[in-house]
Amino acid sequence: MTSLNMGYPTNMHQQALGLSLLVPSESVSWGRDVSTANMHQGFTHVFESIFETMKDVETYSAYPAHLEFVNHAMTLTDASIILDYKPTIVHM
Repeated sequence: MTSLNMGYPTNMHQQALGLSLLVPSESVSWGRDVSTANMHQGFTHVFESIFETMKDVETYSAYPAHLEFVNHAMTLTDASIILDYKPTIVHM
């Protein structure tokens, strides 16, 4: 999650998508907060990449173009939370 400041480029999601095409991933998505509960604590956007393996996450995380994007993106944020997780599938 991130809180983008007012100076962020409107094509930032396209930059992230272009980067994701360079490294294997299952999917990439992004979105802007639309919550009516107002519990976002100032975070405005989510960028999510889903990878098949933790090795793919490690490859992506160390990829020079990814590091360049992150360094640039951090100059456009007021705050960020970055995490890696393994989802638990719940069958109902």
